[in-house]
Amino acid sequence: MIIGLFGLFGGKLSRGQVQRLVMRGTGLVGKDLSGLDLSELHMPGTLFNGAKMVGTNLSGSTLMSCQLNGADLGKALLVGCEVYDATMEGTRLAGADLSEAEIMNSELVGVDLSWARLQGTRIDGCTLRQCNLEGAVLTDAKLDSTTFVDCRFDGANLHEASTRECRFEGCEGVEAMPPKWAGWDMDDDERVPYCRERLETLADLVPGKVFVREDDREVHYSGRVNERPFRIKVCLLSGNMDIESKLVNGQVPFFLRYDPDKDGADEADENWDDTHERELTHFVAPGLFLKDYPHDLDAIRGVLDQLPSTFGERTLETMVKLGVRTLHVGRETISLTFVSDLLAMDLAATMPGAIAFVNETAALVESLGRVRSEGEQLEAQLMAQYHAQMRGALTPDMMTPIEGFDLATYAAIEAERVHLATEDYPDGFHALLARFELDEARFTLVSGGWQARMMNQENIMAAGAIAAEYSRHFAAAAAGPYAPSAHATAQYLGTSEAPEGPEPISFERYVEIATAQEVWLGQGKDAVALARTTFEMSMGDWANIEIYWGQQMAADGSLFDTMSELQERYRAQYG
Repeated sequence: MIIGLFGLFGGKLSRGQVQRLVMRGTGLVGKDLSGLDLSELHMPGTLFNGAKMVGTNLSGSTLMSCQLNGADLGKALLVGCEVYDATMEGTRLAGADLSEAEIMNSELVGVDLSWARLQGTRIDGCTLRQCNLEGAVLTDAKLDSTTFVDCRFDGANLHEASTRECRFEGCEGVEAMPPKWAGWDMDDDERVPYCRERLETLADLVPGKVFVREDDREVHYSGRVNERPFRIKVCLLSGNMDIESKLVNGQVPFFLRYDPDKDGADEADENWDDTHERELTHFVAPGLFLKDYPHDLDAIRGVLDQLPSTFGERTLETMVKLGVRTLHVGRETISLTFVSDLLAMDLAATMPGAIAFVNETAALVESLGRVRSEGEQLEAQLMAQYHAQMRGALTPDMMTPIEGFDLATYAAIEAERVHLATEDYPDGFHALLARFELDEARFTLVSGGWQARMMNQENIMAAGAIAAEYSRHFAAAAAGPYAPSAHATAQYLGTSEAPEGPEPISFERYVEIATAQEVWLGQGKDAVALARTTFEMSMGDWANIEIYWGQQMAADGSLFDTMSELQERYRAQYG
C-alpha cells in the first residue's frame, strides 16, 4: 500500500496530491485544503465532509455528487464552478465568490452564504433550508425552480435576481421585494438601446466599446486605462451597475461595505453562540466596515495594515463621493457596486473617478504581492522546520519492528505487492509473503500495526514522520521498468527539490494517463484494468511514475499550469 506517499498525514496536501487522491476515490474528509489552487479539476463523488477549505480556489471545477457537510469554504473562490447533485449541511460559504457558478439539483441545509458573491450564479432545481444569505450579492443570479425554506435574505439584493418558479416558505427579508426594480420599467426591447446609448457617452472621457451579453442579461462597456482593463456592467433586469478590473498577485480577498447608519467599535454578531464562530464587524472608518469570522478578519487586517495609513479614510471619502456600496478585492479581480442604477447615474461625473479609484487600489494591493518571493523563501524555511518538528516528535518505540518486521521491510513488501494483478491473488500474494517467511494472518498484523502508527491522530506529527519515512523506503524498494526513476527520487521526498533521475515517461504522457484514469473513474469504470490494457501499465508501474513526477511538481509549481492545459485536451479525448 502506498499510503504516506501522497501526504495523507501531517501538513497540508498539495494540488497534485489532491488530484491523485480524487483519482483513487479517496475521500478528503477533514483535510486542510485551505488556500490551495484546485481550479479546473473534475472531482466526482468526492467526500469533503469537515474539510477546511478557507480561501481555496475551486474556480472552473466540477463537483458532481459530492458531499460537503460541515466543510468550511469561507472566502473560497468558486467562480464558474459546477455543482451537481451535491449535499451540503452546515457548510460555511460566508464571503465566498460563486459568481457564474452553477448549483443544480442539490440540497443545502443550514448553509452559511452570508455576504457571498452570487453574481450571475445559477441555482436551479435545488432546496435550501435554514440557509443564511444575509448580505449576499445576487445581481443577475438565476434562482429558477428552487425552494427556499426558513432562509434569511436580510440585506441581500434579492430583487436583482431572477426568481422564476421559486418558492419562499417562512423566509426573512423577502417581504419588501418588488416585482421590478423601482423606475426600471421599460420594455425588454428598449433596455439594450438605452444602455448602449448611455454608455457610449463615455467614449470621449474613457475610451471603450459596448458589448451586449444577451445570455447574461447584461450590457458591458470595456476598455483600458493605463494598460489596466476595466468593464462597466449594467444588469438588464434591474439597471444596477458595477465596475470591475483585473488584479495580479491578489492577497487575501475582502469586502469593504459602506453603510452611513452603521458606526462604532468592532461588534459581534450574536446569531452565533460560540465566541470563536461569531462574525465580527470591524470598522475601517466611520460607516466603512468589514464583516467576517475572527480568523479571517485577522488575515484581512494583516493585508490592510500593510497599506498606507490613509487608505481607510480615502476609501470612505471616494465611496461616499461616487455613491459606491461595496468594494470587493479578490485574488484576480477588483470591483465596485453602486447604490444608484443607470437611470439615476451621472456617468460623466462618476465613471472616470471610479475607474481611477479601482486602478489606484489595484496597484496598492499588487505592490504587496511583489514581496512574495521573500515569502516563498520563508515558506520553504518553515517547511523544513516543520519536517524537523515531525522527526523530533518520533520516539524510539514508534519505530520498533512489528512482528519482527521493521518499516523498511514492510515498505519493500508493499512495493512488490503493488505490481500484483488481480489474477495473481491469492497464489502470487502468498508466494510473495512466503519469501519473507510470512503468512497472510501474520502479514495482516504487520500491515495493520504500521498503518495504525501512520494514522495516529493523537500524535499527528509523529504519524507524518513515519509516513514520510515509509514513502522513501517504498521508492527505494521500487521494482519494474520505471524503478530507476523512483530510486533516484527517494532521497528528495519530503523536500522541495527536484529529483535528478531519468524521466520514466514524458510529462505530457503522465498527464494523459492520469487524466484518462480520472475520466474512467468518473464514468464508473475499472481504471486500473483499463490502464493495463490501454497503456500496458500496471498499478506498480504507475506508482513509480507518480513518485517521480509528483516530486517534480512539488519542486516546480509551473507544471501545474501545464497540467491544467493538457488535461482539457485529454478529457475531451477520453470523455
